[in-house]
Amino acid sequence: MRDNEDQFEQQLKQALDQGNAAMDGETLSHLRRARHQALAAQHRPAYANRWIPATAMAGAAALAVGLWLHQPVQKNQVLVAGLEDIDLLAAQEDIDFYEELDFYLWLESQQQQG
Repeated sequence: MRDNEDQFEQQLKQALDQGNAAMDGETLSHLRRARHQALAAQHRPAYANRWIPATAMAGAAALAVGLWLHQPVQKNQVLVAGLEDIDLLAAQEDIDFYEELDFYLWLESQQQQG
């Protein structure tokens, strides 16, 4: 199996060398320039790309905080109802006052009108 691979590599190398020898000088010059540009791009300083992940993380964090702060506050209905009951039990007024609260509110509105 390795012999087949070695033979294939040799044939491929010969075909590429023949194609390379058949090229004109201008094409070879363009290829060399492109190769040098590609190699130069690989050796750019690392500090140029260092800020990209940090900026992305800061943006994601800001978005998460914004969404978290924008959520509506949800009250636990059982807790609210329990607090209302505690207010009734702790009040100085008699329980009958709260049973007739609608009447007292109506009476107060009548007094304010007249």
